[in-house]
Amino acid sequence: MTTIRIKNDTDAVLNPQTLASGEIAYAHNTATLKVGDGTTNFAGLSAIAGGGGGGGGGVTTFIGLTDTPSSLGGASNDGKILKINSTGDGLIIADNTATEINDLSSAVSWVDVPSANITEVSVTQHESALSITESQISDLQSYITTGSDLNAASLTGNIPDASVTQSNVTQYESNLSLTTSQISDLPTLTDHRTVNGNYTFPTAVGNSGQAAFSDGTNNLVFESGVRSDISNIANSSGVYNIVVITQANYNSLTTKDPHTVYFIPEQ
Repeated sequence: MTTIRIKNDTDAVLNPQTLASGEIAYAHNTATLKVGDGTTNFAGLSAIAGGGGGGGGGVTTFIGLTDTPSSLGGASNDGKILKINSTGDGLIIADNTATEINDLSSAVSWVDVPSANITEVSVTQHESALSITESQISDLQSYITTGSDLNAASLTGNIPDASVTQSNVTQYESNLSLTTSQISDLPTLTDHRTVNGNYTFPTAVGNSGQAAFSDGTNNLVFESGVRSDISNIANSSGVYNIVVITQANYNSLTTKDPHTVYFIPEQ
């Protein structure tokens, strides 16, 4: 059996060599086969087989391949993708119909999840599960931690009025002890207060020993009177008034006052 061997080497070795006319050489590292013309070196010859070589004889553009589209289609194909055709033996330019699937149930290989992909709800939905210490709060102010700290040295300023509720004051109302000087609108007997809704006190207090008497209308007056002492006397009532009256006027009285002594002069 006859074996035909041709010149065989790498293109680095063959490129500077000038092949004789009809001489064949093969660059095995680039799978390039060339035939010499007697004047052009290997690098300048056109390849007749293999993955291309020097000299521009091989395929140099994407659409020059036999299993690719014949044209890129220009601007009308902007955004389209390259995919395998339906028969599985070539490539075509087609619309991108792939649908993104946000399935994070499988392992995620991101080093960090992009900040734009983290929504507010992504954080707040787990807010109740957070456990934060004081040292993590950068603007935390000082505050009292125990009851023993509530002293004059620890407390400064005044409690805001809005923070004092009505119940804060009234809860100790029964413990208050006030003097009359602390009551700014306390009335006196001469402030024209009424007695039983009928009698009005005089505008000035009478002299020592005087008593308040009705003047016959709806007013009281301070005048000297008889003090009726009924202490230690059972089934008795006091006398608070003494009047002088004629027999005729006495007889005309519809109701006699049980606390008044009536003197009727002799006729």
